[in-house]
Amino acid sequence: MTGNHKQEYQKQYYKENKEKLNEYGKQWRKDNSKKMKEYEKQRYLENPKPRSNPKQLRKSAAKWRKNNPGYQTKWNKDNPDKKRKSKLKCKYDLSHEDWLKMWEGQGGKCIICRKKFTKPSDGFVDHNHKTNKVRGLLCRKCNFGLGFFNDDPKLTAKATEYLLGDE
Repeated sequence: MTGNHKQEYQKQYYKENKEKLNEYGKQWRKDNSKKMKEYEKQRYLENPKPRSNPKQLRKSAAKWRKNNPGYQTKWNKDNPDKKRKSKLKCKYDLSHEDWLKMWEGQGGKCIICRKKFTKPSDGFVDHNHKTNKVRGLLCRKCNFGLGFFNDDPKLTAKATEYLLGDE
């Protein structure tokens, strides 16, 4: 049998005996579970690196971006709502509904300076960088200000003291 005929035969055999082969596989895995665990353990000891190498994944992603220039920018432009929802969920574990409640609860204003946001994208999610707990929505200036002070209350108090001493 040539390679092509053999493949066709195997495909046809699998189609005709799918259930029987699946049952056989299930039974074999059940009977040989200890053997399989030992094999995996030994394989890991001989080759401890993880199957999905983060460095390799970054390289392949960079290569894909290089070969598809402008794709991400175009997608972001075409899907602003999806981008915002995805970022909220991934970065802050915050649903869009929770974000809207926060927006409404603050009256569409910055928590610190009480300046009204002109559009929803003006509301930056403020969070504790140690616990990742969301504190509220801030305007760009207040958000950057806290960031520059490293969210350090002692440092912001010193800055306040300094500013009050100037009056």
